[in-house]
Amino acid sequence: MENFFYDKTFELEVVNLNETEYERCTFTNYDFSNELFKNTIFIDCTFQNCNFSNVNLSSISFRDCIFIKCKLIGLTWGHSKPITSLNFKESILDYSNFSDGDFQSFQFLDCRMREVDFSNCNLKNSSFEGSDLLGARFIRSNLTKSNFINSQNYYIDPTLVQISDAKFSLPEALNLLS
Repeated sequence: MENFFYDKTFELEVVNLNETEYERCTFTNYDFSNELFKNTIFIDCTFQNCNFSNVNLSSISFRDCIFIKCKLIGLTWGHSKPITSLNFKESILDYSNFSDGDFQSFQFLDCRMREVDFSNCNLKNSSFEGSDLLGARFIRSNLTKSNFINSQNYYIDPTLVQISDAKFSLPEALNLLS
C-alpha cells in the first residue's frame, strides 16, 4: 500500500482513496458517491453520515466496519473484495445487491433496505432488527438463526430458504404464512 492511516478522524478534508489502507479511522459527513476507489482497504473503520451511493465496490475491501446513518444506495456487495463483519445502523441500503455473498453475522439495525437482493446469500446469524425490507428478495438464502424482530414489510418464502431458529415478531411474522 502506498499510504497507511491508523486511528485518524477525517471530516471534510481531502483523502486519498487509491492504494490506501485505513485502520481504526473515522469518517464523518463524507460524500464518496463520485469517488473512484483503487485498491482501498478499510479495517475497523466507522463511517457516520457518509454517502457511498452508486460507488463501484470492486476495488474496496471492508473488514469489521460500522456504517451509522449512511446512504449506501444501489451498491453491489456480492462481487466486491473481501468483506467481513459489517454493521449498518440507521442506514439506507435501497436497491443494493448482496446476491451470492457470504454475509454471516452482519448487522442491519433500523435500516431502510427496500428492493434489496439477498438471493443465494449466507446470512446465518445476521440481524435485520427494526429494518424496513419492502421488496427485499431472500431466495435460496441461509437465514438460520437470523433476527427479524421488529422488522417490517418483508416477505420470506420458508420453502425457498434455510430459516431454522430465526427470530420473528408479530404481526410481521404472519407474512411467513401467506
